[in-house]
Amino acid sequence: DGLIRFLRISDFVRSDEPPRYILNPGSQYLVEADDICMIRYGDAGRAVTGLAGALANNLFKISPIESLLKRFLFLQLCSPQCVDYLRAANNSSTMPAISFKAVNAMEVSVAPLDEQKRIVEKLDALLNRIDTAIEHLQESVTLADALYASLLDQAFNPKSPSSNEDGTNQLPNGWRKVPLGTIVELSQGTQIPVGDQFVEQDEGFIRFLRISDFVRYDEPPRYILYPGPQYIVQEDDVCMIRYGDAGRAVTGLAGALANNLFKISPNEMLSKRFLFLQLQSPRCV
Repeated sequence: DGLIRFLRISDFVRSDEPPRYILNPGSQYLVEADDICMIRYGDAGRAVTGLAGALANNLFKISPIESLLKRFLFLQLCSPQCVDYLRAANNSSTMPAISFKAVNAMEVSVAPLDEQKRIVEKLDALLNRIDTAIEHLQESVTLADALYASLLDQAFNPKSPSSNEDGTNQLPNGWRKVPLGTIVELSQGTQIPVGDQFVEQDEGFIRFLRISDFVRYDEPPRYILYPGPQYIVQEDDVCMIRYGDAGRAVTGLAGALANNLFKISPNEMLSKRFLFLQLQSPRCV
């Protein structure tokens, strides 16, 4: 009683984020589901909407005047022209951030109200069709994921034609189960302050590989001074996430590993690709 939903960045960008609640902080911090909000830090300049509650201080509300429909403004803020402007405005060598000054200086189109309504209706109809297509695609992806998991399970847990006395399956000839630590070496990445991470690569710099670089394809790269060979990974190396999505095996990038990941180096008995695929199998996951 007396509590209201607290709206953080994660509530807008992640559908699986559990909600949090706080005491009502006052009407000046409240937003409705149709209000427009903008992210200030990290994914700075991204327009979000669709949730009601009390806004966290890493977001701000954008309230249009009477001659501008909220939905019209929101859709325009999602357009390439506005997105490109906001990305350029928050270009920083440290944590990307957007200022009120930059947002206020951005030029937007204002059409007559009847035209705004027509444009919104047309775009929303098209977006609904896109959402439906995405849902169908997601169903296909889910089926593909299940098939992939089944294939991995069969590949890395083969069954011998003969069985043990207790009825359990034997491994085929030449196969054996061993603790992972007996055939690999683990090495942790390095911790680099945000102020020492840069968006441009200069001489002597190397790409800094964070969790977000492996799990988000749109993540802008960061660069750091070469930290030493013990932190370097190649594209075919196997790495693992330590926190958050802990235990997830990742690969495919070269650079210096952050300390929230570690490298798994197999010995000569095991190929890197074989190890990576096995770490993705249902039994390992």
